Amino acid sequence: MHVVFDSSALRLGRALSGINAQYLAAYSEHETTQFHVPEVVVLETETLIREHVAAEYKKVVKSLDEFRRLGVALPFGDMDQDKLAEAAVTELHRTLNGLQIGRLSLPETGGHQKVLERLQTGRRPFRGTPGQRDVGYRDYLVWETILGLAHSGDSKVAFVTANIKDFAEEDPVGWRLHSELVAESRDKGLDVDLYTSIERFLSDVVKPSLPAAARVGALLSMPQQEQRLRQWIADHMGEEGYGHVIEDVMEWKGGRIEDVTVVGGYEVDDLSIEDVSELDSATVVADVRAQMDLLVDYYVFKADAFLLEYEDFRGLSDWNEHYYWGETDMYASVELEVTLSVAEDKVEPQSLSISAVTIHEP
Repeated sequence: MHVVFDSSALRLGRALSGINAQYLAAYSEHETTQFHVPEVVVLETETLIREHVAAEYKKVVKSLDEFRRLGVALPFGDMDQDKLAEAAVTELHRTLNGLQIGRLSLPETGGHQKVLERLQTGRRPFRGTPGQRDVGYRDYLVWETILGLAHSGDSKVAFVTANIKDFAEEDPVGWRLHSELVAESRDKGLDVDLYTSIERFLSDVVKPSLPAAARVGALLSMPQQEQRLRQWIADHMGEEGYGHVIEDVMEWKGGRIEDVTVVGGYEVDDLSIEDVSELDSATVVADVRAQMDLLVDYYVFKADAFLLEYEDFRGLSDWNEHYYWGETDMYASVELEVTLSVAEDKVEPQSLSISAVTIHEP
């Protein structure tokens, strides 16, 4: 399938950021999909970005002047409006490239005669009044670019545009591609569906087609979601990881301790998702590796206890005639299986089990 983005849907490129970008990337990996943006859309979006930067620049300069009148010097050097605009345009192209969104070159329109005939008859996407018939020329170029995909070997096209005035007509459940454009695209052998926003395309096409594991992977790539998972693991390690025996016998600080067992955990310093497997359409099991401090208890043979450092020895409790009991913190790499449910745009941890623990040397 081809997915074509219009400037009205890009929202200066911001619609391609955050979780939207992660979903699109996951969709591209799991489906045979090509993302496109027509050259005319790129040029228009660049212009809109420069205009937006200019407007925001004026606001900032005005605010700085007001602060100076109040005798407050803010730590801003000389700001170059053109450099700021070019930086914003560069970010747009970085975003497009990062999602492998290709640029479709300007179409061959068939000459001025063809364009003028369409303009004068007011055929979509032209919609000008008798006194201003050329309204819609830019949209015409976008549409001709889409029709140019007829020779690609893939007839399915998703057209993402918020411009319902020129490209759409209302139906009982919302908006669809205008019937004039439907007929024209079908004559070319194309099946074009219209989506009024990137979010609508994601909800109608992308999310339903993604396996739960892919959706979870996309969500956990977002810092906020990952941080929630880190905190949940730390909070639930004592409850659900309790009793996991790390080692029957361990060399530790010059002595031997036995039955080293997880009691609880603290903040996760680092977390990585090694693999995700699907249980059902809304539940997955993630293989997670976490670097964290664990609270463990252990037993130490009384003869070995005197080999420990004083601070460790003084915290021991007399257990029986042969052993002391102790509790301490150990920094570890913990391999976990975490069951997660995915609903809407949130991942909710349900349970965890410890697969393995590797204690780092103190």
